[in-house]
Amino acid sequence: MMRDSPRSDVKRGRAAARACGLAALMLCGGAVIARTTDAAGLTPLASAFPIDHANPEASIPSVTARNAKPLEFGYFLQDLVTFAEAAGRAGDHVSEARYYRAFTAAVPDAVAGFSRLCQSLESARQRDDALVACRKALGLGGATLEDHVRFVHLVLAKPGPLGPGEQDDVNAVIAHLRQSPDTRVAASHLQCELGVHLESIPLLAECTATLAAIAPADPKTLTFEWALAVRQGDSARARALIGRARAVGLKGESLARMERATDALEGAWRHRLVDGRALLATALIALLFVCLGAVYARRRRSAAAKLAVELGSR
Repeated sequence: MMRDSPRSDVKRGRAAARACGLAALMLCGGAVIARTTDAAGLTPLASAFPIDHANPEASIPSVTARNAKPLEFGYFLQDLVTFAEAAGRAGDHVSEARYYRAFTAAVPDAVAGFSRLCQSLESARQRDDALVACRKALGLGGATLEDHVRFVHLVLAKPGPLGPGEQDDVNAVIAHLRQSPDTRVAASHLQCELGVHLESIPLLAECTATLAAIAPADPKTLTFEWALAVRQGDSARARALIGRARAVGLKGESLARMERATDALEGAWRHRLVDGRALLATALIALLFVCLGAVYARRRRSAAAKLAVELGSR
C-alpha cells in the first residue's frame, strides 16, 4: 500500500485547521448550515464521528482521524455547537456545558469555545467551573469585553469576603480595560462594583469621579454616585441623585430599591437624632436630680448646724 506523501499530510493538517477555524467562526456568528431548531429532531452532519450525548468528550476523534477526514471533523465540531445551542434554548445548561466542554477539548486554542463554556456553566450555577473557563478565555487572548465583565461578576458573586488574589484578579481586569478608550467606561463600572462589594468609599470616590467626567448623565454613573452618598451617610445627596436618575429614565425595581435604601438611611438618621435627644434629656434630668440632691444636702447640713448651735447654747 502506498503511503501518503508529506505534502498530503500538510494538506490534511491545513484542512483540519480550516475546519477548526470554521467552527470557531460559527461559535461567534451562529451555524453556517441550516439546521432544525427542534433539539429532538436535530440531524448530525458528521457521519464519520458520531457524538455520544452522555459523554461528548469521549467522541472526540484522534488527531490522525481528524486529519484524515478534516471536513467530517469540521462537521463534528459544528454538531457539538448545534447540540449545545439547542440544550441552551431548552434551559438545560448542564448539557449545554457538556457539549462546549467537548468543543474546548477538541479545539483548546479557540477562545470563543471557553467563552461559551463559561457562559453555560454560569447559567448552570456552577460558579467555580465557570471561573476556570472564563480565566482560560482571558488567558488565550482575543477575549471580548463581555468575557472580562462576566469574569469579574463571577468573582464578585463569591459568598463572603474576597481573598487578596481575587481582588488582584479584578484589579488586573480593570487595569487592562482602562488601556483602551473604548472600554474605559466599563473599567470604571467594574471598579465601582468592586467598591460596592468591598464597601470602600475611596474606590467609589475614584470611579464615580471618572464616570462623572466622561458619562455624567449615564444612569449607571448616577447609581454609583448614589451608592457613594449612601455609604457616606449623605441622605440629602442620595435623594437628589435619585431625582436625577429618574429624570434620565431610570425606573422600575432599580429605582424603587434606591428609594427604599434612602428612606432607611433617613429613618436611621432620624432614629439617631431621637436617640440623641432622649439621651440629652436623660442627662439633663440626671443633672437636675444631682443639683436638687446637693441643695437638699446643703439644707440638711444647715439645719443640723443650727440644731447643734441651739443644743450647745442650752
